[in-house]
Amino acid sequence: MLEMDIILTTEIGFTANVIRMFESGKFWDQDISTHCGLLLLIKGHWMVAEMIYSPKKKTGLQLNSINKYMNNGFLGKKIVKISRNLVYNDPKIRNNAVRRVVDDIAKYNIKYDIKGIGGYVSKIIKQKPERYYCSEYIIAQWKFDGEDFEGGTPYDIQKDQTLLDIAKPKIL
Repeated sequence: MLEMDIILTTEIGFTANVIRMFESGKFWDQDISTHCGLLLLIKGHWMVAEMIYSPKKKTGLQLNSINKYMNNGFLGKKIVKISRNLVYNDPKIRNNAVRRVVDDIAKYNIKYDIKGIGGYVSKIIKQKPERYYCSEYIIAQWKFDGEDFEGGTPYDIQKDQTLLDIAKPKIL
């Protein structure tokens, strides 16, 4: 069985604080998500598909173990929330979505949209439609599966009342 949920996390550090400030107006609040990924159960292993940016390493869509995901960043991550878009309660849609994400990782070189992050701060900055930042990739998956979503940040996803909050997997 394939599973796909949203993992919303926060980090400690200057960049995370700036993201929090633009998302919510709360610079220090560690309950405001600053990053997100797709939590996937593939062949009995929990993995996270996430958009990563680093000036020194390969950036873009990557599949990481839950351990690597939680330990990325300046001082690691804290889980804020794990949720599911209700469209993925349908096993056929969910299985197709997981396969599509894995195909995106294996076959396509989906790049990180560093300008896109600036785009939600200032409309002057134009983003590239073929690139994504973390929440933008998740929202693109939802739209592919027929779900409309207004917003674009991890905090917008966190606040969405239509998502189903689920229990944390035992491995977390």
